[in-house]
Amino acid sequence: MQVINILKRTEYLLCLLLFLLLIFTIIFSQDYVQEHVLVNIFKFNLYSEFIYYFYCIFLESEFESDYFKLLQIRFERRLYFVTIMVNISTIINTPLYFIFPAYHLNYINANKKYRKNINSEKQCELYNINESNAFPYHYICSYNPENEILPNDLKSIYNFIPVFNCSDFKLLLNNNKVIKSFIQKYKTNQIYQCDSKDRTKNLIFFRTQNYYDLCVNLIFILTMVYIFLSVKYLELVNVYFKNIKANIINMVIIDY
Repeated sequence: MQVINILKRTEYLLCLLLFLLLIFTIIFSQDYVQEHVLVNIFKFNLYSEFIYYFYCIFLESEFESDYFKLLQIRFERRLYFVTIMVNISTIINTPLYFIFPAYHLNYINANKKYRKNINSEKQCELYNINESNAFPYHYICSYNPENEILPNDLKSIYNFIPVFNCSDFKLLLNNNKVIKSFIQKYKTNQIYQCDSKDRTKNLIFFRTQNYYDLCVNLIFILTMVYIFLSVKYLELVNVYFKNIKANIINMVIIDY
């Protein structure tokens, strides 16, 4: 048995790079897409493209087993139909790819507006995680996020803000290093102890301007690379992959 080396074949290597890009993008941006059905459609189509990828690898590999050789012949007969299916999956996923970063950018822009409209003293820091609690993530805040009211033009971030359960800060908790540092920094303000079911990984307004700029530049680079790789992928699928022949050597098979 000899499976082709995809790292030495330009056709397969380009496809692999595209898949890695798609996986990275969906991980990077899926949390900002409110319509989860779009994410599921994208993932399903990506799985289909993966299957097609291994389908072609199987056809081009060399096997000693007559069973696998027969299977290769049967796969070859269905290759044209499978190629049509993967073309449809790729065409559907192309606009979705651009939608996900667009959601991400919209969220970033909304949070930039948020940062301009709030007092810079408004901050929260995670000081404890207790998974056994109904509200496992414990924050110390310089304001009460429970009472936060955002303007209408920031509706795009409403669904990403964790629900907090806050109370006045209790001094008996100040043995924690994060809390001690926080108290020293905001010693003149009212301090709150807040619990949440969610972690603030999506709260970009806790982050710096450099983070915004990094995300925008990264999304731009990813988009340019995607345009190049997706064009090459469709070209390969319709010129090279759909014409692959089963790698059968020195064998005569009568298949009824």
